Amino acid sequence: VAVICDWEMPGMNGLHLINEMRENIDVNRIPFCLMMEGVSKEKLMLAVEHGVDDMLVKPLKLGDIIPKARNAFKVFHNKNNPEPVYELAKLALRDNNWDEADRIFRELSKASPNTARPLVGLARVAWGRGDKQAALKLLDEAQENNENYVHIYSYRGKILVEMGETEKGLESLKYAIQLSPLNPMRYEDCVEVLKSQQLFEDIPKVLNRAVQEGVQFNDLYGYLSEAYYNLKDYKKAVRYIRSALDVDRDNTQFLNQLAVSLKEQGELSEAQKTYNKIIKIDPKNLQALYNKALLLEQTENWAEAIKLLDRISKMFPDFEKASVKLNNLRAKHGRQAS
Repeated sequence: VAVICDWEMPGMNGLHLINEMRENIDVNRIPFCLMMEGVSKEKLMLAVEHGVDDMLVKPLKLGDIIPKARNAFKVFHNKNNPEPVYELAKLALRDNNWDEADRIFRELSKASPNTARPLVGLARVAWGRGDKQAALKLLDEAQENNENYVHIYSYRGKILVEMGETEKGLESLKYAIQLSPLNPMRYEDCVEVLKSQQLFEDIPKVLNRAVQEGVQFNDLYGYLSEAYYNLKDYKKAVRYIRSALDVDRDNTQFLNQLAVSLKEQGELSEAQKTYNKIIKIDPKNLQALYNKALLLEQTENWAEAIKLLDRISKMFPDFEKASVKLNNLRAKHGRQAS
């Protein structure tokens, strides 16, 4: 088995992909063959530097692929290649086997004392053990070996945020973006921290660079829509939610945000249509059901509101808001609704 990947791809290029495969403990780094258009010394050096096992040059024939994939397999499993050893370390990390991971990363560090990668691995072990200060010290050592190893800044940022040093952590995560501005993973790391800290006003600032760089990834518009939604900038929220729905049209979270945003802008009919769509997709979506009932109340459709609230109360007997609202509407408008 081998990955055959194009150098240029939408969302993430081939070099970014192999880097994430090397670091992500939930992904197996298998033999990797990179396709490229035209060959240059710079491209070849970059491919080797990033651990590519073999390369295919376009235009290529079907008969070129199997020999290259086989060779990539041989290169990857060569006894002098450290990649399978790193995979053992990742497996230990995945199993929270800190002692085994520590042992393997130390062996790798002894074999390559001037590289950053095994020190970053040791930092992850220290972080997993709960020793954040030791993890930060190891990341400092890794930076001395290679100040451009982007994962140093990604892990450092996350650790600092966990320690309550949010500003410093975000600075590190943003520097990771600066080092690798075309890798969507760096934006996602930063935005997830901003979301966790409810710093929604900073999310568009970070993602504007992704837009400027032409970086595209599935969650880009979802992140922007959520940020503007929480900032109550409903006009921009609607625009980005619609873009997010172009990628994931039945996403009920986006649809609920769209309905609320439309309602806040006074587009009540469109909001109701959106709630109807959500309920069709998910008949038990409590948020959509209850918000639609509130919308019906707002538009003085008392009978429909009461009927829907009665349905909600029976479906969700512990949801007291619906029962209270139902009793209030019956008391005020029961006769009009009958």
